[in-house]
Amino acid sequence: MSLLSAVEAGVRTSRVVIEITPEVPIRDISVAVEAREALWHRGIRLAIDDFGGGQINLADAITLRPDIVKLDPSLVVGIARSAEKARFVGGLISGLARAAVVVGKGVEQEDDVATLRMIGVTHAQGFCLGVPAAIVECRPDVSKSGGWARGIGRGSI
Repeated sequence: MSLLSAVEAGVRTSRVVIEITPEVPIRDISVAVEAREALWHRGIRLAIDDFGGGQINLADAITLRPDIVKLDPSLVVGIARSAEKARFVGGLISGLARAAVVVGKGVEQEDDVATLRMIGVTHAQGFCLGVPAAIVECRPDVSKSGGWARGIGRGSI
């Protein structure tokens, strides 16, 4: 089923998130912005995957105005053991979190969860928080967020 067909069939667009992934390059940012605006007016949200390690740079992120920014695991893994990484990512988060929900991706250690929470990241995904599961197997608190991220601080997706 296409996105348009799903919307026409009555799918609540507020539950739909289009994710830009590194596997599909954006050739023309202005076309992406036009598409983002058309989707936004229908209640569909935009997420950037692997921010900081993928194809979207900071200028493109500002232009696209995503609703959700998923940090590349290279920025998250081991953050509790690297003061430099924590300071840098914390500074990045302070700006991003004003405009988007920020998700720490690839979280596998409890101390990384604590550090992410301390620097202002409110959502995370990774084996530390739970293994991937079919939607029907997800606990209610996880499936409320679509089954892909779990709140680790204040706020909710």
